[in-house]
Amino acid sequence: LLSKYYITLPTEHFWLPYQPNGTHLCFITPCLGPNLGSFCAFYGHVTDLVKHVCFQLVQALHFLHQKGLCHGDFRPANILFCLTEEVEKMGDDELVAALGGVQIAKLSRIPPANTTKRDMKEKEWPKGLPRYFIGQANMAKLIEGGWCSSKVAIIDFGVSYPVDKPPVKGTGIPLNYAPPEESITRKNGEGKEEVTIKLGPHSDIWALGVTFAELALGYLPFDKSPDDLLAVVDDMEMVVGPIPEPFRTALRKWYREKSRPWHSALVAVDMVTDPDLGEKVLSPLTFSVKRWKARKTAIKNHCGHEDPLSREMAIGLHQSQTEEMAANIERQWAKDKTRLPAYGDTDADTLVELALGGGQAPKKTVGDVDSFRDLVFSIFKWMPEDRVSTAEIMAHPWFADRRAPSRSIEPERLVSKLSQGTFGIINFMAGFPFKASNFFLRVFSRVFGIFSNPLWFLWGGRSCTNRSNDLEAQ
Repeated sequence: LLSKYYITLPTEHFWLPYQPNGTHLCFITPCLGPNLGSFCAFYGHVTDLVKHVCFQLVQALHFLHQKGLCHGDFRPANILFCLTEEVEKMGDDELVAALGGVQIAKLSRIPPANTTKRDMKEKEWPKGLPRYFIGQANMAKLIEGGWCSSKVAIIDFGVSYPVDKPPVKGTGIPLNYAPPEESITRKNGEGKEEVTIKLGPHSDIWALGVTFAELALGYLPFDKSPDDLLAVVDDMEMVVGPIPEPFRTALRKWYREKSRPWHSALVAVDMVTDPDLGEKVLSPLTFSVKRWKARKTAIKNHCGHEDPLSREMAIGLHQSQTEEMAANIERQWAKDKTRLPAYGDTDADTLVELALGGGQAPKKTVGDVDSFRDLVFSIFKWMPEDRVSTAEIMAHPWFADRRAPSRSIEPERLVSKLSQGTFGIINFMAGFPFKASNFFLRVFSRVFGIFSNPLWFLWGGRSCTNRSNDLEAQ
């Protein structure tokens, strides 16, 4: 069931006690491929593949939320591609070759001052020091060789939590993926940091929206300075609009504690007069209304919209391959949609040239731009209750060509059956008097016919049957 809904958990665990560097906890997990971090660079122009991956993510979150669980750290780094069946059948040597071989670096000790190499060799090697290092496996080789399935696997449930018991201090998801209720914290009566609004399924949905933008556009909407809260809120106000309460007050308190008197943006002004409308409107908190209007006007003159997310859609995708490579990937996907297209034929010189900005790389916009824009903006809302649910996301027009959620999400089918059962009970109670009277009449007629006239019994049974059919028809 977990595999069906793209959830992957460790299958076993064990401890390695009494090691030179302590006791180690080890997990055994299914063998999986690389994460989705570089997905858009190679596959962002294949709209059908982008939708295929994104729809799986919605299904996975919908399943988790239906089961009463929130992920808490939902982002491409925690989403991996599954591997094809051929990899499962590989021997050790074949798998090592598919990963590009094993890189081993011998460890040597640098002799301190007044010590010769001969003295170092005679000394005993420290027990806690390894003799050599093994390099990390090059997971990108699996994509290059076409060994990755198009099915995803959600991992890392280390900060997951029940829907009804959200963590007070947050989950620690990076700021550029964190919703406002996670990133803008406040101090409680004991002086400890806590979330402004309780976390829940809609916190996962915000992170899902950021993941959508990264997979489809190769762009993080709130990543201007991912370690600076003020810069992240600045990006949020450009995309979502002026920050409302209770985030407004919480951010001001955070700002005062930072003691930045030279910054005049966080002034105690909430409502200002819009120069264009002439009406009182909520003021942005991280910059002046005049500057806010100027930035939006510059973006609108460039792409027709006032937000940087729409600007990225208008600019299009700068792919990490040439036109010929992109066309080859599209042909592979059209031929076999169970695996990721391979791009292993690309020579190193071409990749270097593309990385440096050369080559004839295609620039394509995400498919159904207006529909995709409507989808992500229905997710990016300040207040959690204003964001769309996973069921609404699956029913969105951008996913119109995906399979219907009711055929694939069992929890919804369960709710449907429960609702049918409720109406069935009501229907049964309404028709119970008629069915009871019909039953007793039939029993009386049969018993009476046995002790009187067999012919009358046959006639009475037939009349009761006809009457029963009439009642059921009514």
